[in-house]
Amino acid sequence: MTPTRFEQVVSLGFDAEADFHLYRVEWTPENVVFVVDGQVVRSWNQEIARMRLPQNILFTIWASSVAGWAGAIDDGTAPTSAEMDWIKVYDYR
Repeated sequence: MTPTRFEQVVSLGFDAEADFHLYRVEWTPENVVFVVDGQVVRSWNQEIARMRLPQNILFTIWASSVAGWAGAIDDGTAPTSAEMDWIKVYDYR
């Protein structure tokens, strides 16, 4: 099965690096909703049936070859890190 992407860049209206924020993904058989600090920033349901396939949850920092999407990698942007205070995963039933 070919990967399908429905990309969207969303302005959060704040500097995500300045402080911790609450990010939530509500993934149900009907749709996926992305929430930041209690505000819905995206709702998605295109080809949602594919989301019933086995999935992984990954938290990673990776270098992209597309500078326009991820920004250029140079001495000012690398090395880098990500800090998470806590993560909860619930099984939808």
